[in-house]
Amino acid sequence: MSMRGGAIASQGQLVVAGCMFRGNIALGQGGSISHNGTTATIRHSPFEDSAAIVKQSLGTGEGGGIYIELHGDDIVLDGVVFTNCTAASDGGAVALGERPDPTSSDATITVSGCMFSACTAQQRGGGVALTFSYGSFSRPALAISGSTFTQCSAGGSSAGGGVFSVNSVIVTDSNFSGCTALSGGALAYDTATRNFGKDNPTDSFFGADNVRVIGCGFTNNTAFYLGGAVYASDLNPVSTSMHYDLVVRSSIFEGNVAAGGGGIAIATASINGTAFIAQS
Repeated sequence: MSMRGGAIASQGQLVVAGCMFRGNIALGQGGSISHNGTTATIRHSPFEDSAAIVKQSLGTGEGGGIYIELHGDDIVLDGVVFTNCTAASDGGAVALGERPDPTSSDATITVSGCMFSACTAQQRGGGVALTFSYGSFSRPALAISGSTFTQCSAGGSSAGGGVFSVNSVIVTDSNFSGCTALSGGALAYDTATRNFGKDNPTDSFFGADNVRVIGCGFTNNTAFYLGGAVYASDLNPVSTSMHYDLVVRSSIFEGNVAAGGGGIAIATASINGTAFIAQS
């Protein structure tokens, strides 16, 4: 059984299109794919019943479907379907992690037209987890569009049932339903566990809003503590009156539940054209 990448372990440029990954397991990182190279593009490929596990002291169990070490190169996931992927650590379906001494870059991780169903992480990000802040970004580190997250979960005392990020994220035209976590049942941004790159020792996404949610739907998500749908906490705020931890536009929050902030739990926010229905 592979330590990294149950099906594929890549150390260069990676392009995957029209492939199927089913029942793959890695003892360390990347149940189906582990990528430690340059650019990676994965399109129209289903991942089913993939797992990254920890056996004794081996590996870290990140990325049930895919694990990618960030080297400052663009990452694209387009039209990929993840079903029943599990991780013993972060990123039930996809984990985007660190490498030592990363380079400064404006690289973006793009997730478009993807589906995440019943994916589970024992720690952060049942669907997607971005756990490393690097470079000096002039655009969002993680851009998600036209994607769905259904019944994904982050376990234990962790955050982000659908998505967890320590760096800037923009989510557009996407839907989250039935996702669960301690905080941020659907989406969580939290700098508390951020690791900084050598060229980014202070804050990410300088002078901009850390989280932007535009045209999204959040339905029946649950947080056992804060933010039934969305939780955002910035421990390194940018010192400008134009900065918000969270910006929400033209979105719908319905039937989300939490101990605090059934829809949203946030420090500073700008919310416009958004409906909140039956939150608790």
